[in-house]
Amino acid sequence: MTPGCDREEARVLLSQLTEFATAPGALEALFTGFETDASRARVLRQLLAWQSPAQAARAVHDVVAAFDADDCEGEEALAGAGGLLLLVMGKPALLFATSLYDEELALLVWRGLTRFARQVTTGALDLARQALDTAFDSHGFCALHYAVEAHMPALLEAVARDLLPDASRVAQLSRRATTQDVALPVGRNQVRGRDVASGGCTLLHLAARKGERALTELLVAPPFSLASVLTSGDWDGSTPLRLARLHGRDDVAAFLLALDASPDAQAGSEDPDALAALRLERDAHARDRYVASLDAPPAMQQAFTFPGVWSARECAHVLAVLDRVTRAHGWCTQRHAAHPTTDMPCHRVVPIESWVRGSLAARLFPLLHARYAIPRASKQIAFRELFYVKYEARRGERAELGVHCDGSVLSFNVLLNPASEFAGGGTFFEATGETVRIAQGDAVAHSGKVRHAGAPVLDGRRLLLVGFLDIVDRVFGRVGDLEAA
Repeated sequence: MTPGCDREEARVLLSQLTEFATAPGALEALFTGFETDASRARVLRQLLAWQSPAQAARAVHDVVAAFDADDCEGEEALAGAGGLLLLVMGKPALLFATSLYDEELALLVWRGLTRFARQVTTGALDLARQALDTAFDSHGFCALHYAVEAHMPALLEAVARDLLPDASRVAQLSRRATTQDVALPVGRNQVRGRDVASGGCTLLHLAARKGERALTELLVAPPFSLASVLTSGDWDGSTPLRLARLHGRDDVAAFLLALDASPDAQAGSEDPDALAALRLERDAHARDRYVASLDAPPAMQQAFTFPGVWSARECAHVLAVLDRVTRAHGWCTQRHAAHPTTDMPCHRVVPIESWVRGSLAARLFPLLHARYAIPRASKQIAFRELFYVKYEARRGERAELGVHCDGSVLSFNVLLNPASEFAGGGTFFEATGETVRIAQGDAVAHSGKVRHAGAPVLDGRRLLLVGFLDIVDRVFGRVGDLEAA
């Protein structure tokens, strides 16, 4: 056993990091006093070992046994792991803190991570990834996008200072870290262009739109060096300068104009009528793009089955841990308001969460890339949501799910229990009238935007793992690496 490994505290904190109500307090408990209390680093090391992407290379029963054991993971557990992230409800800790608009918590997390990064194997904890990875947020925001949105100058200054030694790489990553469209939750017939915040925004685009002069100055300097995107448009073609003008951010516009000597920038109009026309043009583009995004691309309308993603033995181990968690905490029944299911988020089944995500990324995602012709060099598949679902033919239980769309780019489900344990069930597709039924360990995947349903279970119980997936720009990782965990 590693001396003083503080394993039980790590186990308690890991459980607290899966619940929204307790996660902020758990982060405070973990990182407060990090510079003086050596036990904080030991606890963080254990948490990162449990959440390491390397768990996917192990047998699931070994992962469970290691989690339940009394021995604590030592430094060797992190050696060569790479890509380590402390996850909170499935999101990196810094992203979670900034998405709460809590600069004090975000600074505490960042300072702890920077200290820990100096203690572990070089490259194991990539600080740039903590700040700039966009693959874990459905809006395509990284932690620093939220920091700009929520006006966190102290955090941005600290990140800039700590990433300066890696300035060349950080500048490249900052150019690639761009957002998705963000739209108000209204139907296609009600949406207006001004309800859509355009995707394709770098940190500089967002700072210009917000009128953050000091942050704009910070972002054009090293290590971010985003002066290189002064002439780059977002998805509506708006440069940072145009966004500043459109939103009446005169101070920021004047600063950017002094940096941008291009003819288009210098000839840009500040005339109110011209700006009003630009807003109308931008709104029309945004609305049309959003409405088009609600339909499944032709190449993704067909469902495909992928046999044997998990073995029967692996499914049995997953079910055993799921049963342990649901017996202790119960199933969730109120997470999806429009189409409620009896479910359990993957991040709450903590002993196997990293194995589940990692094994799917290693086994299923390459098949999806190939089947749906998703270019691996520039795009990656990212989890939007991952959860277990139970359908049961018993009074008081949900046996089916009505016709609906998920809203994700792709959706999939893996059957966890043997098909012999229930009658009926399957995934019904409205357009074809077909119900697809699979065997234990198989996966069926389809566009989340096609109308489908969970066919009624007539007898017994059907247990699934369901995933909603997005396709996002590849900011981090090489082809062949595991996808975002």
